[in-house]
Amino acid sequence: MMVVVAPVRAGAEENGLKIGDGRLHPYFDLEGRYDSAAQINVVNGSASGLGDFILHFRPGFKLDVPSPTFAVTLSADGDYLVYTGLNSSNASQLNRLQAEADLDLGIFRGSVVGLDIGDHFTRSDQTTNVGLPYGVLSLFNDARAAVTIAPGGGSLTISPGYHFLVETFQALANVTAAGTPTVDFGNLNYTQHRITLENRWRFLPKTAVLLDGEYDIRNYGSTAPATAGETPNQNISYFKASTGLTGLITPHFSTVLKLGWAMDLTAGSFSSLIAQAEGTYIASETSQLRLGFLRNFEPVSSPYVSYEDDRGYLQGRVTFFGRLTLNGYAAVDYLGFRQGDNATPGSQPRNDLLFTISAGADFEVTRWFILGAGDQFTTRSTDQPTADIQFAGLNLTEDQVYLRLTFTY
Repeated sequence: MMVVVAPVRAGAEENGLKIGDGRLHPYFDLEGRYDSAAQINVVNGSASGLGDFILHFRPGFKLDVPSPTFAVTLSADGDYLVYTGLNSSNASQLNRLQAEADLDLGIFRGSVVGLDIGDHFTRSDQTTNVGLPYGVLSLFNDARAAVTIAPGGGSLTISPGYHFLVETFQALANVTAAGTPTVDFGNLNYTQHRITLENRWRFLPKTAVLLDGEYDIRNYGSTAPATAGETPNQNISYFKASTGLTGLITPHFSTVLKLGWAMDLTAGSFSSLIAQAEGTYIASETSQLRLGFLRNFEPVSSPYVSYEDDRGYLQGRVTFFGRLTLNGYAAVDYLGFRQGDNATPGSQPRNDLLFTISAGADFEVTRWFILGAGDQFTTRSTDQPTADIQFAGLNLTEDQVYLRLTFTY
């Protein structure tokens, strides 16, 4: 079977290349970003940021083909970073290619039995390991599949699923501050199996009672720690279960209320409540304000087994004249890193405080050109001794200011 791809003429109702009932949108981002901590300089156990201006060249595409029998959503981009070296002669060693891709296939969605298959891939310095104090590059992939069973018209849905996750780590570059310990990031590589069960009972058209559960098994490629002398990596099995309410309460207010329990079944590092309480005020289709609290638990690599995250957050978005969108976000995370039964004698748990605030604006100059700008400020501190060189990067303040030009067909 041949699929005809037809370009859309200027002045048509929508940009993009016509593919069946869907459209393919190629795009290109050109971004300049000043990062006050593009590199980290460590002196006598104290870390400070070394600023640099970074150029991002990011080509990509988005494909959306809606269909009740076989829906396809696919997006991908490559991101080449160029460090200009404003304050460092070796910053060019950090030049690299990052990438992101998402695939979502929906087969017979809305039927009594439907199937969803997807994959999420990233190559980025934004890793899932929140405990790492150093700049690292991770290769992460999450392949997933889920069956949705909707008997009796769809008011009740039962959706068992499976995820296979893989993440590998490597140093960003051979740029090492004096006194920094030798770290073998390859010892942090892991694979993870996740079995999920999501249940929804919609007692109103847009409001549902939920009952969710998951069981995870994480295995590390090596039981050795990344840094010599630390507690080894520990494979972990754990479960989470929660129930609650999600959806619209009134036409202008929606909520997510979840309460559950999570437990480390292998090392005994965590056994406690998990929860989420979130409220969203929907002023209009283009303006909303969200306030929430989240308590969660996840595994983490050596020298700990898991961490708990207590987060309060506030997020807002508003659009003016259909062209100018303003957005803001603020969050405070209290991260508690916990050790298991095989902890090195004398070692201690760790607690970090992370504060994030960001604001940005996007202006649609034309249908194919968007101008964006913003600022993100983060500060992180730890209760570990600041004289300990391996924790130096955890006491750091970073500010990132960016200007982005997006061209979309």
